[in-house]
Amino acid sequence: MIYKQSGDDSIQWLNSSENLSYQTEETPFHITAHDFKKTILNYLFFKAEINPDEFKRKIIDYILFDDLGSIDKELLKVLTDKFSSKTTSDKVDIENWEEFLICGKDGLFKLVQPSPRRLTDYLNEGKIPFVASGAFNNGIEKYVETKKKEVLDKGNCISVSAIGGFSFYQEKDFIGRGGAGSAIKLLYNENLNEKNALFICSILQIILAKYDYNTMLSGAKLKKEKIYLPVDKDKKPDWKYMEDYAEKVFKDLSKWIEK
Repeated sequence: MIYKQSGDDSIQWLNSSENLSYQTEETPFHITAHDFKKTILNYLFFKAEINPDEFKRKIIDYILFDDLGSIDKELLKVLTDKFSSKTTSDKVDIENWEEFLICGKDGLFKLVQPSPRRLTDYLNEGKIPFVASGAFNNGIEKYVETKKKEVLDKGNCISVSAIGGFSFYQEKDFIGRGGAGSAIKLLYNENLNEKNALFICSILQIILAKYDYNTMLSGAKLKKEKIYLPVDKDKKPDWKYMEDYAEKVFKDLSKWIEK
């Protein structure tokens, strides 16, 4: 064991119980309107059962190859309006936002870790979503048939992946991937709803994206993480502002999936 810490500025002395790899310096928090749009549009695709990759392919084929057969008239009008409209600012003013612990003793959310279970424990397909550390389809690996008297994880929460920090709003009760390794983390707050949760998911995705296969996000690590949020006059999270912001983005983007 080395007791004397020396060396130049490039050397890091790490606590092996927390990290086993070189830690890059964290950049100041920054978020854009694009980040919110991306989260919300992916959620709209999920709700409408639209494959995002297939949707993007149709648009690319039209733009690059003039493939009119890949796109219908309604979507063509949306694209035309998009190209002809003025580009709005992507900037989000976070000057008056405040920092909060995500979870833990003084945290904003109650942290729940699912019971130890893996997808291979569920052989039969069913109607209950199995949520794991995936980056797509709202984190849902597949829909499964649950065991008798099995207690589901409660919906109206945010699921967080241990790898990549992918964060999704889970509306309905589900089965969460628990146990060791890449188990998901669940965040609950009585003020949470679909819209403000999507706002928060956008921010969590940026803050927690640093976690990878070598530095998987654990419950202990999540309790030390902080999140920046807009606040009300009492310096508490402004849940209504977050809901209204996401609602506006929701309406603006809904035209893409209504066609």
